[in-house]
Amino acid sequence: MATFDYINLIGWKYHEKQQKSKDRGSAQFSLKDVVKEMNEEATTDDEKIRYGVLIDDGSDEIKT
Repeated sequence: MATFDYINLIGWKYHEKQQKSKDRGSAQFSLKDVVKEMNEEATTDDEKIRYGVLIDDGSDEIKT
């Protein structure tokens, strides 16, 4: 019988070549408008995007 201690360390260090985030408000379209357009094109309620927190518990129920 043997006992092992395993330690896994990860780290991050800033680098000047790292990709920078885009400026706030620089988007070319609104996700709110995209969702609205997709819901207008949906033919059934199952195709519509619903708002809420999705919990994968095996059911299709949306919990808010």
